[in-house]
Amino acid sequence: MEGHGSLVIDIKNRKVKDLRLNIFEGSRFFEPLLKGRGYDEVPEISSRICGICVIAHHLTAVKAVEKALGVTPSEQTIELRKLLDLAGLVQSHVLHLYFLALSDYLGYESTLAMIGEHPEVVKRALRMKKLANDASELIAGSPMRQATPVIGGFTSLPTKHQLEHLLRRMKDAKTDAIKTLDLFASLKVPEFERKVECFALAKEKTFAIYDGEQIASTEGLYFPVEEYQQHIKEFVVPYSTAKHSISVSTGESFLVGALARINVNKQHLSDGAKEAMDRIEVRFPNYNPYMNNLAQALEIVHSIDQIVCTLEKLLDVGVKDEKPEVKVRAGEGVAATEAPRGTLYHHYKINNAGRVEYANIITPTAQNLKNMEEDLKAVVPQLLDLPKDEIVLNLEKLIRAYDPCISCSTHFLETKFV
Repeated sequence: MEGHGSLVIDIKNRKVKDLRLNIFEGSRFFEPLLKGRGYDEVPEISSRICGICVIAHHLTAVKAVEKALGVTPSEQTIELRKLLDLAGLVQSHVLHLYFLALSDYLGYESTLAMIGEHPEVVKRALRMKKLANDASELIAGSPMRQATPVIGGFTSLPTKHQLEHLLRRMKDAKTDAIKTLDLFASLKVPEFERKVECFALAKEKTFAIYDGEQIASTEGLYFPVEEYQQHIKEFVVPYSTAKHSISVSTGESFLVGALARINVNKQHLSDGAKEAMDRIEVRFPNYNPYMNNLAQALEIVHSIDQIVCTLEKLLDVGVKDEKPEVKVRAGEGVAATEAPRGTLYHHYKINNAGRVEYANIITPTAQNLKNMEEDLKAVVPQLLDLPKDEIVLNLEKLIRAYDPCISCSTHFLETKFV
């Protein structure tokens, strides 16, 4: 996880009087930083918000700016972006599952400490991470910096030979994806459930990641992404530099991320992912937040299937050089994609000079933090008979299952019992 935080729990008579997940990192101020910048600078700057979700921020910013300027990308551009977005999702999920979450369940201080007893698991993790990095580099020019995706298209394109080579590697990776799902399905997950509304991007007959112009929820809510501010309310809490969010319709917290996506869109998973889901006999919708790890593993299977389909489609029609054409105009654009950790919103207003006059970005973690606190409040009473170190480990497991962008070490959490 990325960042730093602490958890303060005040318990009296076996009841939680107060619980605060304190995020005390300095504010980043990306939104005011974007004001006054040229439209073409927006994706590059906003992608620096997160060192892990670089691709998701870059592509969401591109979509939003294109809407503001009235730019319609080609079908080839959209397919390449979907390929890049899926590669970024696999990249992030593999990092979280193998290098952050797994050691909690197998009793190691880190994944690297597992090399002696579980060499194949570590090799698989490194192999999958390298493949996702290589796919990102092929499409975007770099695994960490998105050099080629721009407003309207790409500055350079992969060759037929490069795409064919990537296709062969992705087909071979399906075995690793299935083994990853089997591994996380075999772990003993704490028994805990708290039903909560789940939000995710939606599109007909699609497990929406890049595509989609609507938001759907497990409680029947359905609205255009442009209306996000009518349905999601961000607010400041005094003990955190990160905002919290609630659903306007209920006044309650909600969930985004892999588990939410599958709860909302499970019927649109790939056939391979559906078969794998049936085989491990896990039913969705599922409201155990610890199961987000398994949901991410299932999304890896789906993503590999979709990457293969997208590569085959691109190779079938051929990749052709295109020159993006952008005419500057005043306009407003809102876009959403599914970042690895959940729905990501970018909103920009651009003036006639092509300069940003307004910027608003809502990250998945800002949407999940309040829900995370509510889960922690509900689970703590179930853990009070355990030794303190086991209580802390179980709370770490729950927080880490959300895969939040707030802390960056295998055992980050400073827990204070008041």
